[in-house]
Amino acid sequence: MFKEDGSIVQLNDILHNLAGEELKWSVLYFEGVGKAPNSLSMEDFEEKIQSEKMGYVMSWEDLNEFSRCLEQTFHCVIVGYYTDEYFDKNKILNGDMRGCEVMIDAFDSEEWEIKTINKQINHN
Repeated sequence: MFKEDGSIVQLNDILHNLAGEELKWSVLYFEGVGKAPNSLSMEDFEEKIQSEKMGYVMSWEDLNEFSRCLEQTFHCVIVGYYTDEYFDKNKILNGDMRGCEVMIDAFDSEEWEIKTINKQINHN
C-alpha cells in the first residue's frame, strides 16, 4: 500500500481511478484513522456500519469527501451498486457479490483490491 515515493496509498488514490458517480456506495466494514463522516467519532462510525443492514450508505461525492479526511485505512470493504434489490451485506462480506458492481477491499494496511462485476447479457 505504498506509492513509488514511499507514501501510503489512500482510499482517495483508489477512488481517483474509478468512475463511480452513477452508483450508490456503501461502507460494509472499516478500520482506520481519520475523520469520520457526519461529525461521528471513528468508533461510532465503525459501530454504525456494523449495525446498519446496508452498512453506511453514501453518495459518490460523500465517499470522496470521506476519503480525503482519512490518514490511513487498515481494513475496509466498500461496494458500489445500482439498486438495493439484491443487496445483502452479510452475503457480500462472505464473497457473494450479487447486486454489486464494484468492491474495494483493503487488507491489513498492505494491499488494496478492486473487484468489478462484468455483466453478461443474454439475448434470446
